[in-house]
Amino acid sequence: MQDFFPSKKVILYGIVILYFLLLVESQKASTKKGIGFSSNYNITQLESLNVSWYYNWGPASDLSITDNSIVFVPMVYSQNTLNKTFPQKYSYILGFNEPDNSNQSNLTYNQALNLWQNLLNIPNKQLAKIGSPAMAGTSIDNGSWLEMFMKSNPKVDFICIHWYKGISVNNFIKDIKAIINKYNLPVWITEFAPQTSSSSSDSPRKYTQDDVNNFIKGSLTWMESESMVQRYAWHNSKVIGSTSNLFNEDGSLTETGKVYASFSIQINLPLLTSSQTNNLNQNSTISTNLNTSDNKTFIGLSSNFSRINCLGCIRIFMIALIYIFLFAL
Repeated sequence: MQDFFPSKKVILYGIVILYFLLLVESQKASTKKGIGFSSNYNITQLESLNVSWYYNWGPASDLSITDNSIVFVPMVYSQNTLNKTFPQKYSYILGFNEPDNSNQSNLTYNQALNLWQNLLNIPNKQLAKIGSPAMAGTSIDNGSWLEMFMKSNPKVDFICIHWYKGISVNNFIKDIKAIINKYNLPVWITEFAPQTSSSSSDSPRKYTQDDVNNFIKGSLTWMESESMVQRYAWHNSKVIGSTSNLFNEDGSLTETGKVYASFSIQINLPLLTSSQTNNLNQNSTISTNLNTSDNKTFIGLSSNFSRINCLGCIRIFMIALIYIFLFAL
């Protein structure tokens, strides 16, 4: 009978192997994390960012990713884009890019509404969800471009947001939640960074590397916990020496790029429920405090969670088993 069972060493090795497999499994690339990726970059650089989706401000990708590991999302950048060729199949499509900016798609809300049906009739669209036009200016104030556009109740499944207002995670959360509450729709933050590309050109070191690192960690932690945030994409300044830039001249990741790329979902962490995230401001489920003296952002997650992830418990149990078998050998 004794020979039927594996030895203690075999069992121990099995536990160790299974533990490390769970460890790898517990750090997954976020399904929310993406990037706006222009044509002067290559697949290797895209893959180095550890993202699950990307867009290029156009209707079709010029990169060949055959295994669909990183999903391309088309955009109707402007009126001219409506006449271009779109992919055969896609699940999402992004609306006009900054129509309130004369240097971008440059449309009044009435012009955009008149064109919206054309967007819905794009060939090959197979029940795709439609993202709103993304504003250069505010989407919160009464009488804003987006508010006037949305008053006509066009088909919009999620709101696209651009955000460039510094390194305060608290302000970032407040603005995004205000938009969620105003339009009662999920959001995609399709461009965000402490500063725009133009601002980065003028003042590439306006924010220290520590400032930007803490902003990335804090904002991504919150976005992953907030169910109404469906996707997000860092905006790469492409200014060498800027702390908003993701790539060096040789194509390697900058410090900012490494921080953005290294962020992954820690499955063993407790997860917030939708009711907790919806009551963020009232109950302080996530408290974000910016210490201006040392420019470090601290994200505190409340201990009042409704559930603890199962994989984390399994990992703790397996560590205990490993110690038990080590002492038993």
